[in-house]
Amino acid sequence: MVISTVEPGIHAISIEGKLDADAGLRLRRLVAARLTLIRSGRDLTTRCLVIDLGLVDRATSLGLEAVIQAGRDTSRTSASFALTGDQTVFGVLPREDRAVISALPCYSSLAEAAQALGASSRRLS
Repeated sequence: MVISTVEPGIHAISIEGKLDADAGLRLRRLVAARLTLIRSGRDLTTRCLVIDLGLVDRATSLGLEAVIQAGRDTSRTSASFALTGDQTVFGVLPREDRAVISALPCYSSLAEAAQALGASSRRLS
């Protein structure tokens, strides 16, 4: 897992390989750390947190639950949330969870997400 700044204010957590319970736990911890900084006021620049699934080749329901929880947790802050990559990995989830995922902004790549999210945040400024 790698954390990167796609452009100022847009941070991505990129996941590679298998998104299982262990990777899900790491994802939850990384998201919690970023959101703690936002809530405490020590991070005033993050506008969006993006989970990049572009290099995930296998996923379990426990790993994907961490992605859903990241979206829920982020919605309780001033930051927005989006996904990138191949969304077919969500096929292992129950129908209710797939409905939650389908309601999230999804982009095919980090570049597309940065363009869309950067443009939308500039319109809000």
